[in-house]
Amino acid sequence: MCLARQLKKATTAVVFAWNTGGGDLSTALPDDQDQLIADVAAVNRNTIVVLQTNQPIALPWLDKVKAVLNTYYGGDQTGVAAAQILLGKVNPSGRLPYTWPQDISQEVAHDPAHPERSSEGVDGVTTYSEGVNIGYRHFEANGLIPRYAFGLSYTTFRHSALRIETALDGGLDVTVTVTNTGGVEGTDVVQAYLGAPDRTPSGVQFAPKALAAYERVTVKPGRSKRVTLHIALRQLQYWSDKSGWTLATGRRDVLVGASARDTALRQQVRITAGRATH
Repeated sequence: MCLARQLKKATTAVVFAWNTGGGDLSTALPDDQDQLIADVAAVNRNTIVVLQTNQPIALPWLDKVKAVLNTYYGGDQTGVAAAQILLGKVNPSGRLPYTWPQDISQEVAHDPAHPERSSEGVDGVTTYSEGVNIGYRHFEANGLIPRYAFGLSYTTFRHSALRIETALDGGLDVTVTVTNTGGVEGTDVVQAYLGAPDRTPSGVQFAPKALAAYERVTVKPGRSKRVTLHIALRQLQYWSDKSGWTLATGRRDVLVGASARDTALRQQVRITAGRATH
C-alpha cells in the first residue's frame, strides 16, 4: 500500500521490462511483467515503459501507458543511454530493426490463411510461399497495417522536392529535401523504395515496394537539408538462372519517405536496356 501511494504521488513512473527472446506476440513477458506494468499504470497515468527485447512483444498494456522506449539489448551502457533519452538530453535516433505487428496473425509463419508457411507446415512440410515478401514486404503485399513500421523520435520531418537523375553507374541518384518540422534537433532516416516494374518477366517475383537506398541526416529544428540517395544499378536488376543479373526494363515507381508505410513522394522512371531515365 505504501508503494502504491508513492507511485500515485510520483510525477512519472518508469518500468524497465525485458524478454530473452523465448516468446512471441502470443506469449506474455516473463515473471508477470505485463501485470506489473498494468498495476503501475493503474496507479500512475504517467507511466513510461523501457523495454529490452530483441523482437516484437504483445504490449497488452499499451493504451494505459504514456510512452514506450525500446532499447533492444544495449549492453552495460543501456541504463545511461535510457536516462539521457528519458530526461530529454538526447533525441532517440535509432529505429526499429523489424516491423512490429498488431498481433501474431500478421506474422508470415502464423498467417492463418497460409498454414504451409508455419513451422509445422502441411503434412510436415513447410513451404515458403511468400517468396521475396518477407518483413515489411509481407505487410505491403498483403495490405496489413503494422503496429509500428519504423519507430519515432522527439521531432518530426517532412520530405519534399524530389528529383531523380541517372547515375554514372547506370543506377539512380534520388535527391530530396528533409525538413525538421519539430522543436528539437533530430536524425531522420530517409528511404528510397522501388516499385515493381509495369512489365514483370515471366516467373520473376517482385515486391510491391523494395528498399533500395537510405541515408541518415541530422537536421536542426526549422532547418532543411538536401540529401542524395544512390540506387545502385544492381538494385534495378533481378536474378535469372538463364542470364544471371538482368535489368528489369519498363516503368517503375521510385518512392521516398520515412518507412515503407510512409512514402509521401513518388516519381515514375523508365528503364530501358541501356539506362534508367525519369
